[in-house]
Amino acid sequence: MVIQRSEPVSLAAGALVVLIGAAGSGKSTWAAAHFPRKEVVSTDAMRALVGESEGDMRANRDMFAIFDSVTLARARRKLTTVIDSTALEPERRAQYVALGKQFGVPVVSVIFRASAKTCLAQNLQRERQVPQDVIRAHVAKVKLLTVEHLRGEGFQDVIEIDVARSSTAKTGSRDVRIVPPSFATPTKATPESERRRPMRVELAISRFTWPGGADSLRPRLAEIAAEAEEVGVGGIWLMDHYRQIPQVGAAWDDLPEVVSTLGYLAGVTSRVRLGSLVASVSARNIQQLARSMASLDVLSGGRIVCGLGAGWFEAEASEIGVRFPPTGERFELLEDALRALPLFWGKGAPSMTGHHVKIPKASAYPRPLQDPIPILVGGSGRRTLRLAAKYANAVNVQGSPDVVAGHLAHLRHCLETESSLEGGRNRTIDDLEVTHLGPMLIGDDDADLAQLVAVNRGRIPDQRYRISVNAATVDDHAKRLASLAAAGVQTAIVSLADLSDPNALRRLGRLIGTLEEHVES
Repeated sequence: MVIQRSEPVSLAAGALVVLIGAAGSGKSTWAAAHFPRKEVVSTDAMRALVGESEGDMRANRDMFAIFDSVTLARARRKLTTVIDSTALEPERRAQYVALGKQFGVPVVSVIFRASAKTCLAQNLQRERQVPQDVIRAHVAKVKLLTVEHLRGEGFQDVIEIDVARSSTAKTGSRDVRIVPPSFATPTKATPESERRRPMRVELAISRFTWPGGADSLRPRLAEIAAEAEEVGVGGIWLMDHYRQIPQVGAAWDDLPEVVSTLGYLAGVTSRVRLGSLVASVSARNIQQLARSMASLDVLSGGRIVCGLGAGWFEAEASEIGVRFPPTGERFELLEDALRALPLFWGKGAPSMTGHHVKIPKASAYPRPLQDPIPILVGGSGRRTLRLAAKYANAVNVQGSPDVVAGHLAHLRHCLETESSLEGGRNRTIDDLEVTHLGPMLIGDDDADLAQLVAVNRGRIPDQRYRISVNAATVDDHAKRLASLAAAGVQTAIVSLADLSDPNALRRLGRLIGTLEEHVES
């Protein structure tokens, strides 16, 4: 039996993969060729478990009880699950689609197109054969299931496989590729006129636990900065936290202070822009932040971006005795900072009274070289986007292309609302730079990627690690970044999961080159 397909199938890690086809169409053979046995939930196997054999139809009631329980448990844990049954009943398919929605996992159908002659020939090899009239009925039902019909049922992707007769050939192991969920999501084509190009690629450094400890921090940071400039990275960004955040590492991991570290980077670079992603206004004195950013802009030759956020990490504040205001107050402080900072960097010494800040004379010398220093607001909540629309020069969002498109639709609404107000700034989304933050592990190809995952994942299960760091090949990442660009992103800020590897930035450089070729084409 040969499964014919012109290009590899990319399936999302954690997906429910529903195989649809007649008995004897090759579903089990295909599943065994492309997935570990533990990921395949088969009605035949479950029937053999609770009955006399795989073909013991009298055991169906007990079989489906276990089958559904296993499928539910795996979906809840977001584990890749291949549902190996005929799936020809609409209510069964609806059940799987509902399960995907319930637990937020993609549901993909793989439909096997096979003739009755092929299925009947395969059926002869079964220990307990399916009646021929049943197989012919299966084949007739499959013919009625079009791609459009299955998409209408709620499947996020539909893959068709043509099955041809052969007694010796086997399916190729490279026909199926498991990728992080957002890489497998079909992206709607965007009109050329709506695309915002070209896309910049910049680097976020959030982990500093390199071999050699604190002694290696200074030279390794300089090496990273130099190589980043060499491979075409457009900027370097640092977090602003008192200690390492749990999403990245342990509380006792090295995390240099953001302003002083940006100052060091200003001295060892000449081209990349430098920024905080993002400075927490609930932890920073606004007046001092204004002076720090102005000085950094001068010392860097006009390359600073001031990233601001309302703050979120209450635990780090309480540990060192710093007050962590309620949510509403933090957003008021963010608005105060957005209003005040340009006054410090502009002409004269104007006064300002905000929600919580009163400034008699706003001045910072030396004045920054940029007029003004760009301000980026981090976050995609409704209040954050409203403030970005009113005051900021840039905004940072996260998520898949579809999620980003939703955030930017709300941002456009905020801009329109602000423009309609008396005294409001008449701005559109073209007046803001849209940036996107996300992790990456980049492999040159699937084999290289598998090796990098094995080296870096530690004790984390393979699939979970791949999802957490967006592990994918150069080509996969280039396609995803192009999708983000189509959604409205201008700058991709990436956090490399293997930055301690001297070759990590070289791989990022190859991605930048591939992305440029893709854009030019």
